[in-house]
Amino acid sequence: MSNENSMSRVDTFRDDVAALDVPAKTVKREAWLLWGGTALVVIGIVVVFAGYWGASGTGNVADQMPYVLSGGGLGLALVIIGSVLVGRYSMARLFRYWLALLVAEHRSQTDRLVDAIEGSNTNGGRR
Repeated sequence: MSNENSMSRVDTFRDDVAALDVPAKTVKREAWLLWGGTALVVIGIVVVFAGYWGASGTGNVADQMPYVLSGGGLGLALVIIGSVLVGRYSMARLFRYWLALLVAEHRSQTDRLVDAIEGSNTNGGRR
């Protein structure tokens, strides 16, 4: 009977999760975070290499500084911003999974506790 009770609670949990009304905007926003962050990282790497390509063509340090500042600085900034966006997307997914796992484990422990209490009550409090 405890297994049937657990399964009905799991089914109820699944039905409750399926009934949640999650707006599509959140899903789209997270997809934009992932793709936008990835694009910024790729663009940043291309800008760094373009800056290197431009700076490597001259031996004069004064001529190399604009390439270093624009290519290196801007490229590095784009890579960092893109990495933060991808990290935010990844952490949001991880935390949602962790929270769902935590709720499922909590319900499982509650079911075991209720079964243990019911078992002790049917034995008259004796073990």
